[in-house]
Amino acid sequence: MALNWFEPALLKIQEGGFPPDWIDNYPAFVSELRTNFGPHDPVGDAEADIEALRMRDTQRITKYIIEFNRLSSQLDWNNSALCHQFYKGLPSQIKDDISRVGKPKTFAEMRKLSQSIDARYWECQSEVSRESSSHQKSEASSSKSNSKKKKASSSHSSSSKPSAKSSSSNSNPKQKSTQSSSSSNLSTKLTKDSKITDRERQRRMDNNLCLYCGSSRHNAKDCHKASNAKARAAKASKPEGKSNSSDTSKKS
Repeated sequence: MALNWFEPALLKIQEGGFPPDWIDNYPAFVSELRTNFGPHDPVGDAEADIEALRMRDTQRITKYIIEFNRLSSQLDWNNSALCHQFYKGLPSQIKDDISRVGKPKTFAEMRKLSQSIDARYWECQSEVSRESSSHQKSEASSSKSNSKKKKASSSHSSSSKPSAKSSSSNSNPKQKSTQSSSSSNLSTKLTKDSKITDRERQRRMDNNLCLYCGSSRHNAKDCHKASNAKARAAKASKPEGKSNSSDTSKKS
């Protein structure tokens, strides 16, 4: 807008027109610029801006002081008015500490005290941030170590289970082979009515083996298995009537 304001006069000069006063007079140029584009009431605007000025909670005090000095330089306020307005724009964390020690009487003392409180506040905030970050790191490392332990234990248990299964599966074929070999040996030596076959009998006679159990340490008449079998057979074939009569005669 300022360029559009001065442009017609500059074009007239190029066309041979009469130059204005501000073309070669800088104070006149500044006066023309302020008259058309400057504030009409600089003091009133500065008063309104400084009364609305507030320092935010997340803001450093340096920025607040710079803006306050810029506005107060346009005003003719006394020391108490500046001190009051500066305190009014401070955040609560600085006002609380000032209320504990008491308000300074001069603007310079108020500014110095506020700067000291603000520096301590942000120093405390940085310490809290470092402690929280270190605590989070320690928790993260502990959780990682626990997860690693769980993974290791699960992998160990999973690796041990197949070994057990493999051992059991390996043991079963041996048992099956033993049972099958024993059953096949019995089928070749015994007939369906549990008697030795003629071939097995001839093999035992040729090798001087026991005809009953097939042992090479004794013959059939000295075989204790044969004698035990005969005793069981005699006991099983003994009639009950005879035993009862014999017992009765013994009692009489």
